[in-house]
Amino acid sequence: MSYTKLKIKGASMQSLLSVRKSNLWLEEDHFLHVEGRGLIFTFWEHYQRLYFENIKGIIILTTKLYLIHSVSYSLIGLFFLLLGVGSSLLVSDNLTKWIVILVVGAIGTLFLIRGIFIGLFRKSCKFLILTNVAAIEIPSLNTMRVAENTEKILSGFIEKAQGKLDQEGLKKVIEIEKSDL
Repeated sequence: MSYTKLKIKGASMQSLLSVRKSNLWLEEDHFLHVEGRGLIFTFWEHYQRLYFENIKGIIILTTKLYLIHSVSYSLIGLFFLLLGVGSSLLVSDNLTKWIVILVVGAIGTLFLIRGIFIGLFRKSCKFLILTNVAAIEIPSLNTMRVAENTEKILSGFIEKAQGKLDQEGLKKVIEIEKSDL
């Protein structure tokens, strides 16, 4: 077997001491989901092999987490900008005043730009793969752009394994699923 790594950028923070990372490795008839936790070194790994013929669906749920991140970064940025201005009023030396304004202001500006960037361009989501027995979340696919690109790639492999579903076939599947409820 020769796996091809699917490029996924990003990692999902769990706490200050742990980061949750996911990798997808593609093979002709299945993919391997490797989830690891650690900060510098991975100290825990979990492997899941999912065959394309067993996948019932892919769900991308939009979340509002990006708004929380955007507001948090922006507030931290504003705090540093105000701190720079306020502390410059307390310093009597002209050179020190400008150094404080530049250093603390630069930190505040970086946080503010990051907050605006997240709010405008990093819409957050949850990426779930449905099988007969579970809904598996891929934590590193936490932005809409990356999730949609990955969904396109996986859909091609799923259609190759299961066949393409036309509109009439889709209606039949929906009716069968409704009757099972």
